[in-house]
Amino acid sequence: MELGTIRWTDRLPPEVWQIVLSFTTFGTNRNCLSVSKLFHNLAARMLFSSLRIQFGSWRIALRCGPGKPSAEESFTNVCKPYDVLLRVINDPVFASYIKHVDILPFGRMVAESKICTLTQAVSAMYNLRSFTWHNWNQVYMFPSSQLLETLASKCGHLREYKLPFQSLHMLHALQSMPATDIYLCRYDRGASEFEEELYDAHRESFVSLLEARRGSLAQLSLSSPGIRDCPTYILQDLTHLTICIDEERNIAVIFRHCTRLEALFLEITKDIPHTVFTAAIAEDPSALPLLTHLKVFPSPGCNREDSWPIANFIRSKKKLRCLDYVDKFNSIMQQSRVLSAIKSLSTLEVLGLSFTQEILEPIEWTFLTRTIPRTVTALRLSVDYDDLGRHCEWIDLWASLPRLSFAHVADLRFHPIVGTRALAAAAKSLRLVGHHSYFREVYRTGDKVTFSKPWSPTKVKFRMAAEFGCDDWEWLMRDHRLQWILRDSVGH
Repeated sequence: MELGTIRWTDRLPPEVWQIVLSFTTFGTNRNCLSVSKLFHNLAARMLFSSLRIQFGSWRIALRCGPGKPSAEESFTNVCKPYDVLLRVINDPVFASYIKHVDILPFGRMVAESKICTLTQAVSAMYNLRSFTWHNWNQVYMFPSSQLLETLASKCGHLREYKLPFQSLHMLHALQSMPATDIYLCRYDRGASEFEEELYDAHRESFVSLLEARRGSLAQLSLSSPGIRDCPTYILQDLTHLTICIDEERNIAVIFRHCTRLEALFLEITKDIPHTVFTAAIAEDPSALPLLTHLKVFPSPGCNREDSWPIANFIRSKKKLRCLDYVDKFNSIMQQSRVLSAIKSLSTLEVLGLSFTQEILEPIEWTFLTRTIPRTVTALRLSVDYDDLGRHCEWIDLWASLPRLSFAHVADLRFHPIVGTRALAAAAKSLRLVGHHSYFREVYRTGDKVTFSKPWSPTKVKFRMAAEFGCDDWEWLMRDHRLQWILRDSVGH
């Protein structure tokens, strides 16, 4: 066959097209399913690499979400996953696509046959890399021992699991999993007393699990009590740590022993005075020099003068690419020292900021606009205020970021600082925009801007990196509660 008769799409090897599709949106990949067999096979690997299985209705169980769930929702959410699981069992090619599984266990009375079907489906997912069993204040379902044993024996590529802390009673199965990233789900904020009791009941199993993973454990998520019993050699090997601190003595341990950390997610409860945190980092602002990702939820009460240690700590992180600083208790000017430190970060690409204001004045917004590095590609901004100052060009903040691809705004919904359509028009490189609980992909044809349909409530509530198209964007929005609204500023 002569070269001139071959379609140009067939001239490039599939490996090249796989790279091309990795830079396209979720919607574009979905459309590729119907283009040709070549594109179907390539797009399917990406679209179905992550699977979310829901038992019951989280909207009914958690009593949240937009609008009122229908009476049939719980039944529908049990039946649909069953069909997907059967597809996995009966189609080895489809099963090979799946690398990440999220289980939403909100069914109070789920038939045992469906749990067995889930276990059988997992046994077919030989390419599985991560497994998440979501947890909340009240656990409606626990993973069975057969399921965990299947993960250990059949999923040889498993590297990450997120399970309820109670799963430690099946210690043998957990010890057998070849995972390097362990997340033992803590309870939602406000349940610290029960969490302490729960930890005490499984303390010995927790320590045994850490011992079994000695030399291989790289990422760990745990509650504050667990840091007390975490051996020093484990802390010294960690590259990623997620922890909620509610005891003063536990803060210093992190900065003293976790010397190899590249990513730190630190939430400090209101029970700890802010001075304890600032004193810990003031001892050595240059600690944790390898950090590339830093997410901090500081405790209330850290004023402008007290923020010097935090600013110095951030300024010294020359490798920091992603920063999410969630100080919901102070204004822009009260955080000016921290913001000045952020401005000096030449490598920063992903940024999240939170403020509270009585009145948003132009001088503060101008200061913020001049502070955010022009290198930022993703920006999360949460602002709580009573009123907006006059003559403020709010849109300038997003328009001044030439590389901005993802933006999320949480503002006063009845008096917003920016509209979704205006934001997308001003930020010329924007690919995904979020406004409270609304997320939409952005499409451009010349100067014309259009949007995808908004993400479903389930997709918003249980956000996955594959749907963002970027791990750092999911990291930026991780652990942020979004206000449910019935209509966004796009208006449809």
